[in-house]
Amino acid sequence: MSRGDSHLMFVMLFLYCLLAHHIYVLFMNMVIYVIISQIIELCLFLNLQMFKADITCPSFFSPSVKSLIERILDPNPATVST
Repeated sequence: MSRGDSHLMFVMLFLYCLLAHHIYVLFMNMVIYVIISQIIELCLFLNLQMFKADITCPSFFSPSVKSLIERILDPNPATVST
């Protein structure tokens, strides 16, 4: 193998590693984007449910506790309990 061939192989290996690194970085960015977008979507959904006061309490909560939770989570600022 001549010196030119080994130089060419080194350059090709370097470019392959560089390309593999960029593909890995792009893949990780896509994975992180999907995860973060799902988290944001879930937070928006939960926030919308809270804003609409569309919640349910477990059946073992007493009526007074349910009433207190509903007053605290009331979306109307004039009637919300603090």
